[in-house]
Amino acid sequence: MTLLEIMLVMAIIGILATTVTLSMSGAGASQHVQNEAERIALAVELARVEALTRNEVWGLVVSESGYRFEILDPDSGDWIKVEERPFGEHNAEEGVRLRAATGTEGVDVPDVEPIIPTLRRGRPQEAKMPNIAILPDGEMTPFVVAVAARQAPTWTASSDGISPVLAQPHSDDGEGPSVVMR
Repeated sequence: MTLLEIMLVMAIIGILATTVTLSMSGAGASQHVQNEAERIALAVELARVEALTRNEVWGLVVSESGYRFEILDPDSGDWIKVEERPFGEHNAEEGVRLRAATGTEGVDVPDVEPIIPTLRRGRPQEAKMPNIAILPDGEMTPFVVAVAARQAPTWTASSDGISPVLAQPHSDDGEGPSVVMR
């Protein structure tokens, strides 16, 4: 074999390796998005069971990079972060973004922070509410949490407030739940 033939074979191997790596990274991102949507759906259903069992009001706080659960303290009106597993703070995979919408379709919840007045030492204060409230009777705020990443189809975890939370691929045909991703 000549040096030219060896260089040609090495170039072909390099091109094939690059193609395989790029195609696998797209599949990896898709899998991360799907896993994150399914993880959110399961976590919310588990929190719903805990709220029913403990007779407590639970909440889900969704940020662009993750989510966490909180419990409403009925005495103080404060939301207390849950530290116990599996409800502790969860950060999404690198490059995966989350966005929550409640009530009507397309409401951009992270830009509209829900606020409730509470009484502390006789004076009203403003306290942030979670994006999604889970009541002790099993009902919850109707919601859609969109999970997206570059080069991957968007998935959603959603519920009408009564039905179980479903994780499903997002479709742009207007049939399924939607949320604004910016």
